Amino acid sequence: MAETGDTSFWTSRAYNDRLAIADDIVGISTESFGHVKAELDVLDAPSKEKDFKKYDHVVEGGLKLSSGIMMILNHPDHKIELKAIVTPGRYRVRIYSYDLRNINSQEDEGPDHYKIEIWTSNDMKRKVLKQFDAEE
Repeated sequence: MAETGDTSFWTSRAYNDRLAIADDIVGISTESFGHVKAELDVLDAPSKEKDFKKYDHVVEGGLKLSSGIMMILNHPDHKIELKAIVTPGRYRVRIYSYDLRNINSQEDEGPDHYKIEIWTSNDMKRKVLKQFDAEE
């Protein structure tokens, strides 16, 4: 099992792509550090959404769920926020990030929000579909 503290997990590419992947673990880089607003959708097939104008960043990658138990944990204390039973296998996960601008570093909670979709797929490659540019 991979560890999020491994130097091979949060590489410079993973930070830039806002997604770290190691077989059975996915790390999502969020803009704020307190309570993060997110939604999760388990789909039967890939999303048909191709217009990413309303999102700041869109990235996807592969995930292998050997146990069939999917858990969403917070950071840094690893509290289970959501637990779901899924069929063991390979999945594709896509993260839509929005409202990444105007984050106040003095506040824990920001306006950023994340939509996470997951579906069965053998495609394990990480791919950025829309890159966030903080300078824009």
